[in-house]
Amino acid sequence: MPAVTDLRCQDLKDRHWDQIRETLKTDIDVLDPEFTLKSLIDMRVNDKKDDLAEIALKAKKEAELEKQLKEVTDSWEGEELKTNEIKEKDIFILTGVEDIITKLEDTHVAI
Repeated sequence: MPAVTDLRCQDLKDRHWDQIRETLKTDIDVLDPEFTLKSLIDMRVNDKKDDLAEIALKAKKEAELEKQLKEVTDSWEGEELKTNEIKEKDIFILTGVEDIITKLEDTHVAI
């Protein structure tokens, strides 16, 4: 049953379970010890397998995006901009921007 495989997707978050409940028009509780394969069959999940597959695929794609975003965020963590102060004008000028621009371009490609 493909629907069962989709419901076992590790990337499903609460927001996806809300969509699943709405799709199945039932208050599904997968943590309930009484919840079994028979429960799914009784809910006729196979009738909604395309909708469930779409929700699971969406969850997988969102998880991948979240992973990429975390990688980008982590790569910028602790990054410092270097400046030179011009005291007579009380302004700061960025220096060494070549590395920052390269990193920005790399980040843009990653996203």
